[in-house]
Amino acid sequence: GGAKKSVAAAAGGRARRPVGERLVCPVPHGHYRTTTLIAAVRLDGHGSPWLFDGPMNGELFLPWVKQGLVPGLQRDDVVILDNLAKHKVAGVREAIEAAGAAFATVTPEDCHGFFLYAGYAT
Repeated sequence: GGAKKSVAAAAGGRARRPVGERLVCPVPHGHYRTTTLIAAVRLDGHGSPWLFDGPMNGELFLPWVKQGLVPGLQRDDVVILDNLAKHKVAGVREAIEAAGAAFATVTPEDCHGFFLYAGYAT
């Protein structure tokens, strides 16, 4: 027979063999690891990239703000965050404003418009 649908999907939908030939390909079998990349996006580029082993949460986001984002902020910068719960942990707004930057929250639709304007999305 042919390949199981899950095997074909795991190979990016490109798992093909002639009829009657066995398909052999590596499959992760559910042992997935999450890696999170977070970075600031500025109109003149990006900055403060950090890589985390695991999913993002408020306990990881606050240190990134304090140690990664804030040192690169300039007076009168505007930090725009969406309404994700991880962005609302205590201390985030205070750290940004203490650096002389403005803090703003926006809807996902507003974020998309910003990225379009900045040339990061189509």
